[in-house]
Amino acid sequence: PKLASLLACLLLHRDQPILRHQISGWLWPGETVSEARANLRRHLHLLRQSLPPGEWALAERDTIQWNPAADYWLDVAEFTRNAARNTDPNPNRAYEACLELYQGDLLPELYDDWLIPERENLRRLFAQILEAAIAFHAGERDYPSAIRAAQHLLVFDPLHEETHRMLMRLYILSGDRQAALQQFEKCQELLRRELNVEPMPATRELHRAILEGRPLPDATMMPAWSVAPPAGAATLADLPIAASPAPGRRRLLLLALAAAAMVVLALAALTWIFLPSSSPESFVIAGPANVKDTWITEQYPNDLYWPEDPDRTPYEKYSRVHLQFYKPRPPDRVVIQFDLGQFPATAQVTQAAFQIHLETWIELEVAGALTQSYPAQVSVFQILTPWRAEMTTFSQPWTQPGLQPGVDFNADPLDTQVITATAWLKFDVTEAVLDWLRDPQTNHGLMIEITSAPEDIAHYWVDLTDQGAAILRPYLQISYRKR
Repeated sequence: PKLASLLACLLLHRDQPILRHQISGWLWPGETVSEARANLRRHLHLLRQSLPPGEWALAERDTIQWNPAADYWLDVAEFTRNAARNTDPNPNRAYEACLELYQGDLLPELYDDWLIPERENLRRLFAQILEAAIAFHAGERDYPSAIRAAQHLLVFDPLHEETHRMLMRLYILSGDRQAALQQFEKCQELLRRELNVEPMPATRELHRAILEGRPLPDATMMPAWSVAPPAGAATLADLPIAASPAPGRRRLLLLALAAAAMVVLALAALTWIFLPSSSPESFVIAGPANVKDTWITEQYPNDLYWPEDPDRTPYEKYSRVHLQFYKPRPPDRVVIQFDLGQFPATAQVTQAAFQIHLETWIELEVAGALTQSYPAQVSVFQILTPWRAEMTTFSQPWTQPGLQPGVDFNADPLDTQVITATAWLKFDVTEAVLDWLRDPQTNHGLMIEITSAPEDIAHYWVDLTDQGAAILRPYLQISYRKR
């Protein structure tokens, strides 16, 4: 039963040997060490029988590795190589190549835990390629090509309103008012049918502006990384480049075909392209150099890392963490702090928005686990007690474990948003940012937690500032005018 998983594991970790106890633990996590090792030996033998003649896997006493000298072609390697072609003046070439290769999620029929990050990384990488193509074509005023790329992005998440709004704007820029209005109707119908909700106010306002022939309202901005990426932001240049396969090699296809409607990406659209020049200026703080965050959980109140993690990776370096709400347990929390040192001293702040990406957590194979997405209210609070990411736990440095309301943080939230599925959440934190700019000594950041859930249960992933996909990192956007 694990033969496909073993083959996939060797191919996806082809660059270096894998310890036998590690790969056996990945594939048979519920077995004893000896049983898992025996299963690995048996499946390795079956794999050799199943593959064509040749030395495909290099097995040593303690390690196993896919033979890097084997004559083969791998679609994942080719996809990644094309995604890394950031030196091309026209990113559309990489987009076309990746679009041909990526026709669905990675091995959707496999449910191994070790495979989930690999699947998600490829999915996010493809979304980045789509967004780069949209930005390029919109900048070149090639609106039909930008529309085509945006439509591909919408395939991944038909319910993502930001993508619908971007398509509406692109249609207007291309001179097709009727298509823009039809796009709103499609969005409205989908939301009503799938979620029984109406479009967000921003979507309805954009629709009214198009109907009445008024100038389009300002688009909600994502970080303007097209002009100057924040320090530490990953680019396509940071991605590993796989060697180009020679013609005629054996083809090993891991990017399995899937249905057109796939798992939600919920990546925000690059609507900054369409902001009018009269808008207030925007200052974005993102990236590990300017943002510090960590996770605190009551389950291990005094630990700085997960006790079962052999690498002892500290919570402050996690790329994503759990945000859980299970009564009567205290909820998980994320604390985050932004460096405002580079903000213009003479600027007049008009608004400050904190945005963070949450993804639905669902686990079908664990008894009592979530099998569907539950709605929840997520709140952001202003922290009053100084803390350092590398030393912060559930117990320290707070007045009481888990933070004391009114002492360690303001008891009243700065803002609260409702979440029902994977989404970007945007919080108004203008009040806190004004406080921090008036007195930098009070800048102790924000705390994020699920404050209520109608079903008394909710569980989401939260992407943090060490997330490898820069587009998913939390950020603070300050709109201001020069005095």
